Amino acid sequence: KQREQEKQAYEERLAKRLEEIDRLKAEFSSELSAIPRHDIPIGERVNRNRASDMPLIEFKNITKKTNIAKLFPLVVIDIETTGLYVTDDIIEVSAIKYTEGFVPESCCSILCKPRKPIPEAATEINGITDEMVADCPLFSTVANGISEYIKGCTIVGHNLEFDIKRLFASGVVLPEKSRYYDTLKLARYVLDAEGSQKYNHETGEYEEVDGDVENYKLGTLCEYYGIYRDDAHRALSDCFATGKLFKKLIEDKTAVEA
Repeated sequence: KQREQEKQAYEERLAKRLEEIDRLKAEFSSELSAIPRHDIPIGERVNRNRASDMPLIEFKNITKKTNIAKLFPLVVIDIETTGLYVTDDIIEVSAIKYTEGFVPESCCSILCKPRKPIPEAATEINGITDEMVADCPLFSTVANGISEYIKGCTIVGHNLEFDIKRLFASGVVLPEKSRYYDTLKLARYVLDAEGSQKYNHETGEYEEVDGDVENYKLGTLCEYYGIYRDDAHRALSDCFATGKLFKKLIEDKTAVEA
């Protein structure tokens, strides 16, 4: 009888938890759909850049001395590609622009037709098929529009180095004198992963610490902070999730609500 009661109590807690997750997902989708859309203009094709010509990007950290107000306007950006190489094509690019107080001012998202068919492995990850992009513009024709949208903004992303290398190689002009923040790198400053070690100055040895998270994947970090989203691995959804994650990391790092 006690086991039955424990099982029932567990099932009730699980049902409430799943109900809460569904509520948070619906709230996430509602907030995202309410952000005003900015249409990226389609223009003349731009030439690709050599990845080796990309200017040196220094990723910034957040400290208690960071003037949060000076981070704005900021743009969270995310792309989906046909593969992991810098020469692979961008098939979706999304961005959300925020004003002070993390207020989403506008967002943009566009699918792009690659130069070659999308590999099955890529479709399995992001759900984008050749049929979906058959009538879409080439990324080279929207690169100027993306350059203009992110101009003068702080740039934020998860594993941001991956995105900006491919954006630059595909013809996007990276904003000069901008700050770049990678939530993947920031999470490593704020949270410990399972199996991680820290140096004990008293013993002079490295000791394993209890991890906050299993890994630093976007989905894992979002779950840790109670951020639940639909359409994982689609660029606009990932942008909005990354924006929320960035805000949470700032709050944790500074102990001040961003």
